[in-house]
Amino acid sequence: MTTKEKILTQSFQLFLNQGYKEVSVNMIINTCKISKGAFYHHFESKDDLYNHVLNRFFFNYFKSTDFVYDNSFSFKEKLNQFIISFITPYEELLNLTTRNDLLPYFRFLFQAAGHHETVKYRVNKHFYKKGYYLAMLITQEQEKNHLNKNINAKLIAKQLLSIILGITILDGIYDASMIKGKLIESIELYTEQILHINNTKKNQTEVQYA
Repeated sequence: MTTKEKILTQSFQLFLNQGYKEVSVNMIINTCKISKGAFYHHFESKDDLYNHVLNRFFFNYFKSTDFVYDNSFSFKEKLNQFIISFITPYEELLNLTTRNDLLPYFRFLFQAAGHHETVKYRVNKHFYKKGYYLAMLITQEQEKNHLNKNINAKLIAKQLLSIILGITILDGIYDASMIKGKLIESIELYTEQILHINNTKKNQTEVQYA
């Protein structure tokens, strides 16, 4: 591990556990067991380091785990794959920070978004992209006549993402594998209602032309 990576990783853990305001440059230097010169060789200030930590452990990190799927998968399988791709980075972060809960991570992220307009924009853009993936999946299923074409794909995608984010944050006290199971179960229950609308319409059509 390089000195820069060491500073990023250990500072990330400090910011998670202590909060941005409570962590000082001296605390970082003592934790990393480096000189002040080594710190300022890699980062201009604590704020500069904080932005690098956000990039390393959120924006760039989550970008490397963007959602991909196999076209041969069913709609249910694609949604499950989406959930897996959504939660997997959190699981890896928990292993990195040796924690069992995600609450400090979301505190860290939303604290940054609350104090920096640029971070807020990038966080919103990140989750908007997740919603776009879901809307795309729903639209594809509508084109295949597997889902009711009258439903609003963007609205359903927004509702699905709200469920996923809500459960992930509210159940952040649990380990990521348990959250993943709850997400899959909840999304299955929700999508059954969508599929039921389509199946009901299909059955009514079959009766009409029988």
